[in-house]
Amino acid sequence: MGVCIKLATRSLRKNKGRTLITLMGIVLSVLMVCTIFTLLNSMLDSAIDSIIEKDGNWHIAVYNTTAEQIADLEAAEGVLSTQMISIDENDVFRITLKNPDEVYEFASRYLSETTEYSYHTELLSYLGISQSESIKSLIMGIAAALLLIIAVGAISLIYNAFAISVSERTKELGLLSSIGATQKDIRTIVYSEALLLGTVAIPIGIVLGLLTSWALLDIFGAYMGKVLYVNIGMRLHINGWLLMMTAIFGYLLVLLSAGVPARAASKISIIGNLKGEKGVMKVKCSNFTSSAENLLAKRTIKREKKAFRAITFSLAISIFLFVSANAFSLYMLSFVEAERKNIGYDLRMNYSMEFGTKEFDELYSFVKSQDGIDEVGWFAESPSHFHSVLLDSEWITDSYRGSDWATLKESSELYKAPFYIFIISNERYSEFLSQNGLKNDNSVYASAFYDEIDEDSKSTSFPILKDGSYHADVRYMSEAASERLSQDINANPNDRFDYENYYDTFFSVNFTVGNYDFPLEFRPNYGGISILIPESRMPEFNAEITSKEIMIQSPNYANIQKNTTDYLTSVGLAEDVSIFSSAESYESQRNFAAMIKLFSTSFLILLTVISCANVFNVITTSLNMRKREFAVLRLVGMTVNKLFAMLCIENLRNGLLAILIGGISSLPLCYLIYKSIVVGAVIDFVFPLGAFVISSLAMFLIMFLTSLYGLWKIKNGDIIADVRNDFV
Repeated sequence: MGVCIKLATRSLRKNKGRTLITLMGIVLSVLMVCTIFTLLNSMLDSAIDSIIEKDGNWHIAVYNTTAEQIADLEAAEGVLSTQMISIDENDVFRITLKNPDEVYEFASRYLSETTEYSYHTELLSYLGISQSESIKSLIMGIAAALLLIIAVGAISLIYNAFAISVSERTKELGLLSSIGATQKDIRTIVYSEALLLGTVAIPIGIVLGLLTSWALLDIFGAYMGKVLYVNIGMRLHINGWLLMMTAIFGYLLVLLSAGVPARAASKISIIGNLKGEKGVMKVKCSNFTSSAENLLAKRTIKREKKAFRAITFSLAISIFLFVSANAFSLYMLSFVEAERKNIGYDLRMNYSMEFGTKEFDELYSFVKSQDGIDEVGWFAESPSHFHSVLLDSEWITDSYRGSDWATLKESSELYKAPFYIFIISNERYSEFLSQNGLKNDNSVYASAFYDEIDEDSKSTSFPILKDGSYHADVRYMSEAASERLSQDINANPNDRFDYENYYDTFFSVNFTVGNYDFPLEFRPNYGGISILIPESRMPEFNAEITSKEIMIQSPNYANIQKNTTDYLTSVGLAEDVSIFSSAESYESQRNFAAMIKLFSTSFLILLTVISCANVFNVITTSLNMRKREFAVLRLVGMTVNKLFAMLCIENLRNGLLAILIGGISSLPLCYLIYKSIVVGAVIDFVFPLGAFVISSLAMFLIMFLTSLYGLWKIKNGDIIADVRNDFV
């Protein structure tokens, strides 16, 4: 064992360039893993500290408890501490558990179905405890994708370094075998090199990872705090278990990378490798490959299959890594943008008309007077009393006819669909007609879509009706009929009721369906016909308004929200009118996306360094191993330019094959990342073609520059010494 370690140490010292590149690959890989683990842990711990500071450290809150229940809960197994507090004159009994992972089991064991209680959901979610499998699968999917990308990049670099080391030392290893070294001894030498490199590189990678995490948190800590809605600065939290996991991950990478070369080294043929013979390969000549450069390139590729296979693999992995990392950033940003487009507005206010029509008009006028508003309007949905419209079978689309939404009226060819009435102001309705070039006639305009959710929880909208104008019959129940239906259902809950027997109010409507640019405030319901009418035409449709919602689109949403809140406070409506800021929510998502982009860019830079080091290591070492071949070719009259042309042909063949392999192999991982991130969003899978093209062009550039560097070294070398050298 001691001799094997000495031989491994001597080999590492002898090949300082390759050793340095291998060390750099291990350091960068461990650095990325450590940075990802540490940043995630620091952000989560900082968020948890903020939540505890704001809401307290508890896991379950129980309401309306008796003294007996409190005593039982305090004595329950697993309870760490309890606290009784008063919120809005109501007593709340808070429980903190020793093991938060058991919170749901604790509730099912000690709290009955009639007990009113709630979980500290925000704290539990940051602790990684969630009943939602989608959240867990999202986190696990993203983490798995990132670790897989890092592992593939690291293994490819470290594997090639050891594979090249074995190829360079075939004569040396053959000589060791001839003097009594067993296959186990040869494997031990290679594994010893791996462990020595890992022992040096892994601590360096962990330290650099911690420093990188500290620098990022110091620079972007406040920015990350806004993303996570926490008011305290982000601090570096070091977790010993995570550092241990990082070290284990690094050693696994090193040992896995050295495994195949170690087995290959132990199976080296003694006599063949001592003689250095590789045989003569015959190649067919054609008009296309008649030049000396083409013939030599083709012969070399055929003869040195393993060496060129390693080069092709390294190039393909470089493309694979770049495309996969770019896909991660692309899908994250696309997901956030898609969520934003689905919302459309920045501020939304809900006002109940029981507080007065005059008060609403004053509120609406105040909002409209604010600076920086792009668009503002109010809408109301008339209360539905089981409104239903009858549609002719010729009007509906084929997709709707075959969907689960379609319902035929008994003994007829008419389809029944829900009918919704949306009201907007006369002014906004006139603007809608003007923008779409429509006439203000007897007809109204409608949106008619239904949703289908596929197995991936992805929702897609489809039209119910073909574009056109229609005259249809609408029926609904009066309040008396609705009350009678409710009484019948309560009296006979197990019976089935035909709503047709309860409809007692009817009217006809002319409506037009088309691809219109509807106002911001029009929020149609899916699965039925949603018509848009002005406030002045409400009597025609027996419509009524119980509440109104104001929607605002403005980049100045924060000031508008503050001013409106102050106004509502001044008129005594602050507790009665709710304001929801989708822009604030989107701002958080956008900040998160920007942070992801920042990390992805850093991630790409590190992967690019690994890839460049990988390609440089493989190609330069391959050229160094062929010094003797190049020297012989120069002795027989081949110029340096022709040697370079031969290398370019070899690189072109390897590059094209690497592009094919790298592109095909990156597709499954890109799809895995897509499925992990884009959960339920209407985003199509798109292969990051731009990143693929950039990585391919960059690969050829690196190969070109590396070949120039290698050829420059060969050109300045001693031809006679290279020819006479028995050991490369």
